[in-house]
Amino acid sequence: MASVVLMSCSAPSAIDPPPSTTTSSTRAPVASPTKLGKPAWIIEDSAVALLRRSGLSASLADYFFNNPSTFLIQNEETGVRKEFPRAVAVESFTSYHAMLRAEYKGDMDPGIRAIMYDNELWSLTPSNESSQPARFGARPMHWRIGWE
Repeated sequence: MASVVLMSCSAPSAIDPPPSTTTSSTRAPVASPTKLGKPAWIIEDSAVALLRRSGLSASLADYFFNNPSTFLIQNEETGVRKEFPRAVAVESFTSYHAMLRAEYKGDMDPGIRAIMYDNELWSLTPSNESSQPARFGARPMHWRIGWE
């Protein structure tokens, strides 16, 4: 399965630079989601694990992903979620009906704070949903997982 990393940036502003990769393991300051200039990430846990295996330092990974501006999609048991407790845990669904089943059965992890409906034109989304993305994307959900 391919992982996609999306990043969006706001207008430039005065923000703390990322930590150096050669310094000690001090923790970088965590920016609030409203602070302009810091990237907001939507990234799969497997992509973060791949970046780490490819040489991304622990301090840079912490700086970029351990904050409320990161939406961390839970797809694999990589242990990444435990490393970034400040990130917003996301569960991704490729089917609207799978979302309904998970909600109805109470199968949602209580740590999940966002849901992503990934209804692409691919084999993982039922054809009736992928051929009518606006119809299924606009349907309301009534989640009972303790959100206020």
